[in-house]
Amino acid sequence: MLTDYSLGKVTGAELADTLADSPNSPFVVLVTGYATEIDDPTLLSRGVSAVLPKPCRGEDLRQIRTRVAVATLAAYERRPGHRSTHPTHV
Repeated sequence: MLTDYSLGKVTGAELADTLADSPNSPFVVLVTGYATEIDDPTLLSRGVSAVLPKPCRGEDLRQIRTRVAVATLAAYERRPGHRSTHPTHV
């Protein structure tokens, strides 16, 4: 999920924190024009997967997309009862 930091009544960080409590919480990427002004070292431990400054480059978004895809696959494969489709190396 891409969200702005400044949403009006809540911040994107507060939204991410709330979503982190849900069973299938999404990866939240905070996009903000305040990236250099946000001094909160706990963001990444409260449901925010990454912070991108505005304006962000296409390459930045591609890197985040790849990181989220890898993390999503890893989380899926850790689920109970998941049977890997990857070949086993002997």
